[in-house]
Parts: sequence; structure tokens; C-alpha cells
Amino acid sequence: MTKRRVALVTGGARGIGLAIASQLAREGFDLAVCGTRSADAAADAVRSLREQGGEVLYASCDVGDRAARAELVESVRKRFGRLHVLVNNAGVAPLQRRDLLDANLPEEEKWIRNEIGRLQLPIRGFHHLRTRKAGAIRFVDLHVMMDKDISIQESHRISEQVAAMIRQKFPTTQVMVHEEPCEGGCSTRCLDGCLRSEGERQNMQQC
Repeated sequence: MTKRRVALVTGGARGIGLAIASQLAREGFDLAVCGTRSADAAADAVRSLREQGGEVLYASCDVGDRAARAELVESVRKRFGRLHVLVNNAGVAPLQRRDLLDANLPEEEKWIRNEIGRLQLPIRGFHHLRTRKAGAIRFVDLHVMMDKDISIQESHRISEQVAAMIRQKFPTTQVMVHEEPCEGGCSTRCLDGCLRSEGERQNMQQC
């Protein structure tokens, strides 16, 4: 009987490493996987790999340590006696890679909502506040409702003040402010960001 091929996947008990190990198991490999977590913490991942039909060795190992690496290789040799594929995947990563993936920014949104209401500007409301982060860059997009009688130049000045306030608080932020006239009605899309008093709202005709 032909012996199964053996693959060693460092960092193979979670994330990308686990996905690689799973694919190798489906392709007929026996596996040695390592990670910094204990065997108990990695048990679910190891179980899922074994369900693919192969033999799985898990070793708790810091591959940044020379002695630990030597011990890992020796454990693979003792268990399988051979090694065909090495996948060097291990690395230090947070539980959520928000630095690499687009993610919204709830704390930033909360700050913006609070601060817009404190500005001494003829802003009557705002809506469609959206935030996200990609890499080191933040993106903020919102619609600001202003008095309908102010000039275009004045509305541009106000929107720039809002954008400058956000950029000062959150450097490396790209801000887009859309200007809209407040027609005196209370739009349902703007209620969460309405800056008019409760009395003013009650006197408004619903759009």
C-alpha cells in the first residue's frame, strides 16, 4: 500500500493556515500542523482536519524559536518518518484583521453624531452617515441638511468646516460631505440625525 504524502503547515490551526491544511487533507495528505495555542484550544480545528480522512499531528510550537523548530521537525519525523510539503504560514496576527479588511467604524460614527450637534452652524440635520476603514485610511461619507436660504458659497464653507473637524480628530481620513437644503419638512431618513428642537419637529409636516 502506498504511503500517504505528508504536509507540515505552520500556523495551520486557524485562519488561512487552516484553510490550506483542509485543502491538503482533501487532496490526500496526512498533516502536521502547529500553532502557539495549546492542544485543547486547537482541538476543534484538529478534529475538523481529521474528518477529512487523514492522520493529523498537532504540535504547540513557536516557530520563531530555533529549538522549538527543531523539536517540531523531530516530532514529524517520529510520527510519519517522511515529509513532502512544507507550508510556512505562521505569523503574528490579531483576532480580527481590521487593518487589512474594510470595516465600519462605530466609535467614529458616534463621535461624529455627537460633535455635529455642537457646531454653531446652520445645520438642521444629517443622514446616511457611513464610515469604513481600509488599511490605514478611514473614509467618512455623510449628507448634511442646511437652511435652504443660504448661498451656495456658504453651504460649501459649512461642509468644509464639518470635514475639517472630522479630519482633525481622525487624521488620514478622506471625508465627503454632501450638501442638501432642508425644506422645512422632517424626512424619515434624517430623523436620527435631526438637529431641530422637539417643538420644531412637531410643527413640521411629515414628508
